Amino acid sequence: MHELATVCPTDLSSLLQIKGIGDVKAKRYSEPFLTEIAAYLGSSS
Repeated sequence: MHELATVCPTDLSSLLQIKGIGDVKAKRYSEPFLTEIAAYLGSSS
């Protein structure tokens, strides 16, 4: 989670670079994580 918060991946490719995120977790969680990160980045600019 710490790396997710630090890196703030914005696409599947960058999400897969996060330690501990593989194909299974990416398939299961990419949509909600990327949606929330995009919302956070949109609100912080």
